[in-house]
Parts: sequence; C-alpha cells; structure tokens
Amino acid sequence: MIRVVGVQSVIRNLVGILFGFNEDIATLEKRVKSLGWDPVFDVHTRSAFLELTEIQPRQRCTAVFLDFDSIHKKNELWGYEEVDRRIRSTLAFERRSGDLVGRWYSGDEIVMVLACMPHIAIAVLNRIREVASAHNLSFTHAHKEWHPGIDDIHETVRDLSQNVMERKVSRTMHEVSLGIRT
Repeated sequence: MIRVVGVQSVIRNLVGILFGFNEDIATLEKRVKSLGWDPVFDVHTRSAFLELTEIQPRQRCTAVFLDFDSIHKKNELWGYEEVDRRIRSTLAFERRSGDLVGRWYSGDEIVMVLACMPHIAIAVLNRIREVASAHNLSFTHAHKEWHPGIDDIHETVRDLSQNVMERKVSRTMHEVSLGIRT
C-alpha cells in the first residue's frame, strides 16, 4: 500500500510538472487544510471537529460544551481582535493526543472531546477557567462522558448546549430578580 501511494504521488507530481499545474495542486492542498482549522481561536472548525470524532479512538472520553459569557459586551468594550486574542490564549491549554477542540455555533461556543474521564476533565476545565479569569473572561460549561462509536456526538453536544443555555437563562433571571441586571 505504501508503495502504491508513493507511485501515485510520483505520477501526480510528474503530470503536474508536464502540464504545469503543480502550484495549483499545492494551493488547493493548502486551502483544503485551512478549511479544517480556525486560525482565530487556533482550534478545529466544526466540520473538521465532526470528521475527527468519527475516527476518534474507541476509548471513553469526556465531551465538553463551553460558552463564553457576555462576549458581545466584551467585543464592544475591548474590540473584536482583543477578545479573539484572549479566547485564543484561554484555549491554548496543553492537549493530550486524542483531545479535540473546535468552534461550534456562532463562534464563542467551544466543544471539546478530552481523552480522559470526567473527573480528570474537571481539572482541565479548572485550569482553563483560571486562564480565562486572568483574561477577564468567564464561561459556562457542561460535560459528560462520551463513548466514541456508541454515542452520537451531535446528540451529545445538543444535550450539553441545552444544559448550558438553561443554566445561563436561570442565572440571568436570578440576576434580574436581584436587580443586578435589567
């Protein structure tokens, strides 16, 4: 198989040289790779994240849905680039092989698959929370054990995001009742 791939690569390069489209192929390869990576937060795009969960090793993991708090207000206060920089720095935690991090809905929602059990994931999340706090950011999250190949990642993320949304709405209603928020 390796030999066939090597022969295919040689033939493709030879045809590219003969017909003068090696640069086009290289440009297209770069573009395809860039579609899977979000350079703003330095994480996978949603589509790449989903593809990678399909080939995730069959071990128990922890799925995490994380939603940064009050990002729109912070964008107005600090500017988009500064908020992006702070989020990127927050998400730059040391990852184990098998850990996946990607953007989800509108952009400030992050989904992770951590290659560890929930009790270890809590320690990772606490470290991320410390970094976020140092950047004057906060987030609401939910997590649960996820079994690749058994649990549907879409359903898992939907359940986690619903949990996060319910908690954020409850917190907002509580703040309104206390007169902290209008």
